Parts: sequence; structure tokens; C-alpha cells
Amino acid sequence: MTPRWHPFDIVLRVLAERLDGCQPSHDLRAVLGSQGIDWAGVVGQASGQYVLAALAAALRDLDLAGALDPDLRDFLAAVYAANVERNHKLQD
Repeated sequence: MTPRWHPFDIVLRVLAERLDGCQPSHDLRAVLGSQGIDWAGVVGQASGQYVLAALAAALRDLDLAGALDPDLRDFLAAVYAANVERNHKLQD
């Protein structure tokens, strides 16, 4: 039986591994490849904690976004792009 991961645990794991470096662990790759992830819950949890853009960036930086469902990958790419644009405007 595949373990169910709580959305908060997924967000925390991805962000923690990104802070550790630019290479995800084999365990994280396995977790993200499992069928037991409620991605809507993960996005909701990250949004509720105000870290959705950081999650999108972490998945991108860890080169894990390619393994996501195309719609989710596109959504997170749009979140990332909007955050980059906002940051540029704040810097200006």
C-alpha cells in the first residue's frame, strides 16, 4: 500500500530539500512520484501558508517540475513567472 502524504508534509519536504541544495534526495523523488499525493491539497496548503511561489521555485530549482501533471506544471510555472515579475517591479 502506498503511504498517503499530508499536503503540509509535501510542502515542507520540498522547501527543506531546496534549502539544503539543488539536488533532491532519492526519497523526495520517490515521494513525488507516488500516487498518494493530493496535489490540490498541496497547492492549497502552500497558498494558505503564503509559500506557493517558493514551492513553485523549489520544484523548478530541484528539477522536479517535469514529473508533475502538465496542468499543474503550467500553473506552477505561471505562479513562478508572476512572482518574478512582481519582484522585478518591487526592485524598480
